[in-house]
Amino acid sequence: MIENWVKKRHDFEFVLVLDVSRWGRFQDIDLSAVYCSECKKHGKQVVFTTIGIPKKDDPLYPIYLAFERYRAAQYSRELSDKVFKGCVKVAQQGYRPGGPPPFAFHRMMLNEQKKPDRILQPGQRKAIQNGRVVLVPGNLEHVAVSKKYLFSLWKKSWMNDK
Repeated sequence: MIENWVKKRHDFEFVLVLDVSRWGRFQDIDLSAVYCSECKKHGKQVVFTTIGIPKKDDPLYPIYLAFERYRAAQYSRELSDKVFKGCVKVAQQGYRPGGPPPFAFHRMMLNEQKKPDRILQPGQRKAIQNGRVVLVPGNLEHVAVSKKYLFSLWKKSWMNDK
C-alpha cells in the first residue's frame, strides 16, 4: 500500500486506518509509527477511525497516539503468550499444535470424541474447534526411507560408542 498508493498517487490526502494495531502486530511502538511517518512524508494524513481526526495543533494527540501504540503492543505481547501457552498445552496432551507434518507423516484429524475422522491434505485445516490433530505414518515409501535413514544414524552412533 505504501509503495503503490501513498508514494505514487497524489489524488487523495487521507489514509483511513481502523486503529493503530492495523499496521501490524508490532511489539515495538516505534515500528508501528514508521508507516505513519511514511504517509506524512508523502503528504498524506493518517486518520485512525477509533481516535478520529486530530484537532489542529492538538498538543495531546501525539501522546494519546503513543499510548494507543503502547496498548496495541501490549495486547500483541499478551496474545502471543496466550497462543504459545495454548500450543504447549495441546502438545503436552499428545496432539499436533499446528504446522505441516514432518517427512513421512500425515496429519490425521480426530473428531470431538477423539476418534479418527480424516487425513488432512496439505494446506487443509481442521474445521472443528475442539477436534484435534495427530501425526500418523504417511506414504509407505517415505516411511521406508525414514526408517532406513534413522537405522543408519543409530548404527553410526552405536559403532562410535564401541
